Amino acid sequence: MLRLMHAEGIADLLLELPGLIGQQERRSTDFVRNAVAWLTALEDLFTASRLHQAGSIAILRSGLLSAEHGHVPEGLQFRGRPTRTRVLTALAAQALKQAADTASELLSENRARLAEAERVAQQIVAAGLSRGVIMGRGEEASNTEFLRALRRGLSTSADLEPAAVHLEGLVGPYDALILFDRALAPHLAVLAVAMTGQMQ
Repeated sequence: MLRLMHAEGIADLLLELPGLIGQQERRSTDFVRNAVAWLTALEDLFTASRLHQAGSIAILRSGLLSAEHGHVPEGLQFRGRPTRTRVLTALAAQALKQAADTASELLSENRARLAEAERVAQQIVAAGLSRGVIMGRGEEASNTEFLRALRRGLSTSADLEPAAVHLEGLVGPYDALILFDRALAPHLAVLAVAMTGQMQ
């Protein structure tokens, strides 16, 4: 399952591509090196999520490394002499395209699931706040402790507990806490005032 933080990391990497393509257009000497670094970062994200696509990215990166050592792949054609720089630049551009296609497809496959999880988390928080199930965080509690206590509190509600279980089924318990935290963000000021009133 693609974790929320990894999905966001992949999306951030895709946003870096226009800058990389700009380097290629300017014939920057850093283009190939930065393309390899981008592929490595994407491979690391796939590996962290235990996704088989990590292997595909590793193969693309391996092709670039082979070209750096003088191997020219079959089928790569140029007008004129295929210099090392031209070969590396062409392979880096191809690798970026293939990797970007893989990343975009993966995000597309998970977009609906993550969007539903975000919506469910917001509904749970809204309902929990209106019923008094979700209270403000005490000064002595860390944010993680507060979120775990919030999750335990939901188990006392006959209708919010199934919704929380559904959310965890969509993204897992850890990412569910992250989504609760984000859904709570707009309400923090109100919760803080409520907690102050309770302490007085």
